[in-house]
Amino acid sequence: MSKIKQNLLVDPVGLCLYRLTVPMMIGIVAVMGFNLVDAYYIGLLGAHELAALAFTLPITASIFALNLGLSSGTSAILARIFGQNDNALARRIITHSLMFSVLILGGLAGAGYFAIEPLFTALGAGPELMPYIRQYMSVWLLGIVFLVIPMVSNGALRASGDTRSPSFIMSVSAFINGILDPLLIFGLGPFPELGIKGAALSSVCAWMFSSCAALTILIRREKLIDFSLPTLTLMKDSWSRLFTIALPAILNNLMAPLAMAMIVALVAQFGADAVAATGVGARLEPVVMIVVMSMTSAVGVMVGQNHGAGHLQRVREVVRISFRFAVVWQVGFAALLVLCSSYIASVFSASEGIAAVLQRYLWIQPISFSLLAVAMLAISILNSLHQPLVAILISVVRLFGLMLPLAYVGAMVYGVTGVYLGAATANILIGILSYLLMQQRLRLLDEAHAQRPVS
Repeated sequence: MSKIKQNLLVDPVGLCLYRLTVPMMIGIVAVMGFNLVDAYYIGLLGAHELAALAFTLPITASIFALNLGLSSGTSAILARIFGQNDNALARRIITHSLMFSVLILGGLAGAGYFAIEPLFTALGAGPELMPYIRQYMSVWLLGIVFLVIPMVSNGALRASGDTRSPSFIMSVSAFINGILDPLLIFGLGPFPELGIKGAALSSVCAWMFSSCAALTILIRREKLIDFSLPTLTLMKDSWSRLFTIALPAILNNLMAPLAMAMIVALVAQFGADAVAATGVGARLEPVVMIVVMSMTSAVGVMVGQNHGAGHLQRVREVVRISFRFAVVWQVGFAALLVLCSSYIASVFSASEGIAAVLQRYLWIQPISFSLLAVAMLAISILNSLHQPLVAILISVVRLFGLMLPLAYVGAMVYGVTGVYLGAATANILIGILSYLLMQQRLRLLDEAHAQRPVS
């Protein structure tokens, strides 16, 4: 671990970002494949099963947002501690974060298990779908403790500068899920035919592997789990640190799906073709942004460790290089999408109406992704600088201060094209605002560092 950490404090910034980003990208691709495989095999069961899976998405997405918040909160706290070379404190924070996460998710799993029927009835699920929802969610909920353990553990490993291990764990977990899905869903060979319940059980088995693998690395290789009996005072301190960073991150993760639901509702007035095209565009966005999504973790680790070590010039260099690369990369990707928009639209839909609207989306939205990338990186950097409220402010302003109002005005003037123009304008404005805000925060850091007494 010390070798990895030393590299992040000394090696060329661009090389460090590359080493951290590529494994994360592989891991994110694996996770995307995990979800697609589930949807594919459940779709083979029938329309009722696929509809039941669709009804579970708001709940499962919310729980994933909670897990991601706990993971990113743990990572943001630990990166600075690793930069300060305080392994004893890091060991305590990791241990207590895992305890806190298991308690929270265990409580939610128990409450959710007994509330499945009233909860999904309130969401609009009919009696014909409820048996399938119960089969899936009863297993999925009881297994989510095995989801939060690897997510928090992988956040800790990333904070130390190790993105290869989390990437490997996520990739193998996705592979296990892909193997088990057909065996347990359709009852191949000696395996029982469990239907939609088999898909949930496959996921839980994959999460159990991830938990064992991540904990083994933390305990045996990194020696970062503290088995001593914790005191209440120390636990409260650890949990307070975690909650301060994790809560804004959780809210941040929840806001995007909420805003997207409002955009879809706005688009719905223009017909089914517009809704379908917008849905395809929303699914394409993570693919288009996958490099930047991976970079956010790398940038957070780099900034956290170097800030903890007092290397503010390297923090500035991380910001400069990452912003510049993200803008150039996304501009190039946008140009490719515009050139290939007709072909991409035809691949995703045989309907001429849907393809025409999707092509308009591909002409407009990707052009703004370069500045959206700046905002995404700024949010990750601010969390690593332990300024989560400023980070969440960027998301609130983008989604509710800019995107929804501009999309609404655009819809009134230009129809569905206006919705896309409004959303793209919001991305451009928030990117400029994020850049200016980031420069201001870096100046404040320099001033605070200059005023420290020399020891």
